Amino acid sequence: MRRKSTHVIRGEQGQTLLMFVLFIIVLIVFVGLGVDLGFAYITRARLSKAVDSACLTGVRTLLNGQPASEAAARAAFSANYGTSGRDVAPPVVTVTFKTANNNNVIDVGATVSIGTFFIRVLPQWSTLAVGSAAEATRADVILGLVLDRSGSMGCDPPCGSGGGAALPGAVSSFISHFDDSVDKAAMSSFGSCATLDVPMEQPFKSAITTAAPGTKQDGGRTFSEGGLMIGFDQVNNTPVTTDESVVKVIVFFTDGFANTFQTNFACSATPINLGQSDPPFGGLFTAGAPWSTEFMDPACGKDPACGDTTFKSIDGTTKTIDSMNQNVWNEGQLHALNVANQIRTANILIYSIGLGGALNQDFLKNIANDPTGSAYTTNQISGEAAFAPDASQLQAIFDTIANKILLRLTK
Repeated sequence: MRRKSTHVIRGEQGQTLLMFVLFIIVLIVFVGLGVDLGFAYITRARLSKAVDSACLTGVRTLLNGQPASEAAARAAFSANYGTSGRDVAPPVVTVTFKTANNNNVIDVGATVSIGTFFIRVLPQWSTLAVGSAAEATRADVILGLVLDRSGSMGCDPPCGSGGGAALPGAVSSFISHFDDSVDKAAMSSFGSCATLDVPMEQPFKSAITTAAPGTKQDGGRTFSEGGLMIGFDQVNNTPVTTDESVVKVIVFFTDGFANTFQTNFACSATPINLGQSDPPFGGLFTAGAPWSTEFMDPACGKDPACGDTTFKSIDGTTKTIDSMNQNVWNEGQLHALNVANQIRTANILIYSIGLGGALNQDFLKNIANDPTGSAYTTNQISGEAAFAPDASQLQAIFDTIANKILLRLTK
């Protein structure tokens, strides 16, 4: 009996050893598979980054023709993917072009085979094929460019932003990103009054480049409401065919506070403008000093004489016109935000650009419905506010906004 029990124990030990060996083999296979699949995941992430960059670069250079666009896309892929010791051979990249809803579309795909480390013991798994693809649409654009020409643009810091000298170059670079043959654009500008400088048209590049306000301004006030309303009218009233897919957008640029608004006054049969100087900021004004008010002709003519001492606010209340309060200055912002709300309700995207330090950044964020703004609303199209601390950075900001308008990864 004792000998029989020994045989049973030895048999159980043999079975346990065999099961342990099989478990170790299975564990090694799964660990190896996990390692090799991990390398495949890393490779795919690199491919995805490279094809996304290639798509966007290709779309950006479509103005130069498809051959140049494809060459630029391939160069962008190579620059972003680089080289890898895991690759059996260089990636195979395909670049194709098509149209969808009258928009130009570019597709970039890439595949590469990588060598495995653990699962290569199985001949069919000596390599793994990894791929990624992206598609970018170059949206046709209906653009309203709204530019500040107030007095601070022609005055170097600290009395102003000094942006007048830099703005024409920034606008010229910005507008060069668009296509005279498929896009449409208009330009308005504002100071104490607002004007339509270039009506919505095609082609538009030469006209806007020539008309961009520089060092010539019309005074110290900032009638943002008027510039935005003109831009809104131009973009919103541009007809679009039923099969046409477009992006409607307004780019609003300013270097100061929206301190002027337009409404009806008892002294005038037609609406006129009322402006106020800016409040103390940055040590440029004496705290407690009066903020002067001024009635102005909205058509940029001779300023009217008006003795009104109150006005009806956009919020429904009656407010006083007094140099010792900021009622007029605050009303200018309310009117501009009201127009911006109308623009976004019409599903028109707004980008706002601010120059210098004499800005209410939250106001510009709310104009664009930037998600970081205090009044952000989720039921309207989200835009973006961008800020250039000084005039030397203005062109880079404008170029960045142009690329954001034009380029969309669709898958």
